[in-house]
Amino acid sequence: MIENEKVKAEMALRYLKAGYSLYSIINKNEEIFKIQNDLILVKSAFKSLKLNEYDFLTLYSEANFMFLDDKNEDVVDAKKDEEYYSWRQ
Repeated sequence: MIENEKVKAEMALRYLKAGYSLYSIINKNEEIFKIQNDLILVKSAFKSLKLNEYDFLTLYSEANFMFLDDKNEDVVDAKKDEEYYSWRQ
């Protein structure tokens, strides 16, 4: 993970599934994204919703996502990360 790295929706979904929290600026408003019970939680000052993967990828296909520093995630466990992505193939 690179600090202030911007990722697109498909990669954002992978990071959400790995336990990261992300945010994006949509129409000048910050939206926060987390995953819970296989649903993507979206929160902002004006809305709160739960989306399945398909709806998330459809609605946010053009968005840029950045990492939310809410758990001091400066260090990524490379072994855990490699293991997670090997399951996804």
